[in-house]
Amino acid sequence: MKTVMKLLAALTVMVMILGGCGSKPSVPKVDDLDTAIRDASDYLNSNIPKGSKIVILNIQSSSSELSDYIIDELIANAVTDKIFSVVDRQQLDAIRAEQNFQFSGEVDDNSAMEIGKFFGAQTIVSGALSRLGNAYRIRIRALEVQTAQVQGQYNRNIASSQIITDLVGGGSGSPASGRTAAGVGLTISGLSAYKDRYVFARVIDNPNLPLFAFANLTDKTYNATKINGDSVMLKVWKTLDQIRDNYNGNDQNVTFTVYIVTQERFNRSERFSYITSGTAVVNFTNGSGSGNITFPPPAQVYKVGDTGPAGGLIFYDKGNNSGGWRYLEAAPVEAEFQAPWSVRATKVENTPETIGSGKRNTQLIVEKFKQTSGEWDTAAQKCDELVFGGFDDWFMPSRAELDQMYGNLKRRNLGDFKNGNYWSSSDTNNDNIWNGSTGVFAQNFGDGKMGGMDRSNRCYVRPVRQF
Repeated sequence: MKTVMKLLAALTVMVMILGGCGSKPSVPKVDDLDTAIRDASDYLNSNIPKGSKIVILNIQSSSSELSDYIIDELIANAVTDKIFSVVDRQQLDAIRAEQNFQFSGEVDDNSAMEIGKFFGAQTIVSGALSRLGNAYRIRIRALEVQTAQVQGQYNRNIASSQIITDLVGGGSGSPASGRTAAGVGLTISGLSAYKDRYVFARVIDNPNLPLFAFANLTDKTYNATKINGDSVMLKVWKTLDQIRDNYNGNDQNVTFTVYIVTQERFNRSERFSYITSGTAVVNFTNGSGSGNITFPPPAQVYKVGDTGPAGGLIFYDKGNNSGGWRYLEAAPVEAEFQAPWSVRATKVENTPETIGSGKRNTQLIVEKFKQTSGEWDTAAQKCDELVFGGFDDWFMPSRAELDQMYGNLKRRNLGDFKNGNYWSSSDTNNDNIWNGSTGVFAQNFGDGKMGGMDRSNRCYVRPVRQF
């Protein structure tokens, strides 16, 4: 036993001597890219105060695709870990253009601090991936915005891999299994008129599984991107294998519904208020591709009393575009005239009194009068022939439309109306009113009273149009 103990002691002394005289410096741990990024996220979680708002600003490297990949992975980890909140990449686009920097380029600390303050963040995260012989070294640094003090810096050597080779563009061009060679983007254009609204997209054939990075699958919440300019790039960072699995083996074209919405965040289970929507197809070929959609500008919203497209006044808002129209516009006083409703006392049946009937009523009157000799220069015919303000779709208002024009314009001293009688296009089809005279509904704009008027009278006519 004593002999064994002596041998062990001798071996221990020998190891200590060899370690002290002939050992080499310890070799830094070499790891793959994904594990290094995960470790970097864990390091940030430990060194940045919980609940902080951070901006993952840039990763300097020789490839924008590689820099984008690292940034998006760091953001995805932060969203999943929920240790702190992170500013979305899309929100950095406007600042990136203004500061003239790329996510793969270098950003000085002063510019980084200003960007952090702009977003109300407490921490800026930046870094670099540089070649180190046949390997790479990744550095991730956290900087406190207010004091510019370094909160922590993560360093790690990583081995070169097919993933990195593909992302920097130095390989064969074919992505490694389960990886894309580049991010796939969907460009949404024509958004200037929707400023300060939000845009998001989801796959048509699987609405519960959005591809886009801003769709947070962890808490099953959609995060829409705010619209600040004319276009927004929505990036997709999914692997080819996942695309094949999720979309029935189709790695060529995936169709999305693109929504412009009023809110930034909403759960899948709740209804969201969207303004308009469209479809776009993203083409996935060898892990890269793009699609785009351009939205038309939103229709202008008018209030009663506003000036309409033809230079007249809006006097009725239906509130929706059912039937192809929403508003009624009265022509300005320059287009007003006096005329008989009928020269030969011709009655026209089926001319309703309701709102929305005036246009069809006018068409019926003109068609009936064409069949009757001696009907010329009547109120309906003159409205139908009118071209004013660049529009030729004028008509004579129905009884209810005429009353809306009186209440919403004349009573508010708008439109320069007279105090006399104005024709409607609604025939009473009753020859026994007003002492046996034939009658068409007319309204006195002096006192607002509505009643039957002999068709041969020359009353005022204010043409209207719908749009």
